[in-house]
Amino acid sequence: MLGVLSHVLLDVTNHDYNPVFWPFLSMSDTPSPITPLLGGALTASILVHSVMTLLFVALFVHRRENFWERVLVGG
Repeated sequence: MLGVLSHVLLDVTNHDYNPVFWPFLSMSDTPSPITPLLGGALTASILVHSVMTLLFVALFVHRRENFWERVLVGG
């Protein structure tokens, strides 16, 4: 669920076209609801990437023992 949510947030802030409200609005008229709130496309992209990087670093520091094994194999 975390992966799906983070993927949607990254897509909304990085793409001008992201049909979040489709089929309620046409695919060509779908606005990005988050990007204007975060200060525009560039600022939103930097902000979301920074948050994702910090989350990754926090995960790595918290559980660094066998980290790559858990990431690549699972568990």
